[in-house]
Amino acid sequence: MKQKSDHELWSLLVGEAPATYLSRYTLKELHHLGDAELKEIPGIGPRVLKTVRAFLELSMRLATKPIKAGAPFRSSEDVYKFFHPRLSIKNQEQFYIILLNGKNRLIKEVLVSMGTLTASLVHPRDLFFHAIRELAAGAILVHNHPSGCPDPSSEDHSLTERLREVGKLIGVTVLDHVIIGHESYYSFADQGQI
Repeated sequence: MKQKSDHELWSLLVGEAPATYLSRYTLKELHHLGDAELKEIPGIGPRVLKTVRAFLELSMRLATKPIKAGAPFRSSEDVYKFFHPRLSIKNQEQFYIILLNGKNRLIKEVLVSMGTLTASLVHPRDLFFHAIRELAAGAILVHNHPSGCPDPSSEDHSLTERLREVGKLIGVTVLDHVIIGHESYYSFADQGQI
């Protein structure tokens, strides 16, 4: 069966007229449009607006299903594949810790901090509280850059080093710090910096 175009899918949901305009946007762009902006699109009234918002919410939920406990993390690419759909569309930094057992299998993921457009405030106490409580042997740090560029800042480098040192003191190995951009990622472990 031939895969339907974005326009065809939008047409099925909201009709031909709004579909012509909606198919010009990426899902990320649509997530960031306000209701007033969407209502300016020809053919989008209150009913169609509700349909579009419901579709965007469902797509977000599908993309952000939690990982099941026990799932293995073998590489930075595994981290990117899981977190990219969730974090690449965010307008502010979000910082997660992935808590792992001794076999690098997931115990739990925890959102530790939500920051501003350009920064995430993370304190080692807040981050490692979860690791200690869950008896984690290892951890992977993950955050996004709303700018879309995953290159680490000087603050990212110093925070990673600080968290590695704290992890050593309490017996939790920081295995990686992955920064999620719009289309790519940066891994401190892949770059030999952890």
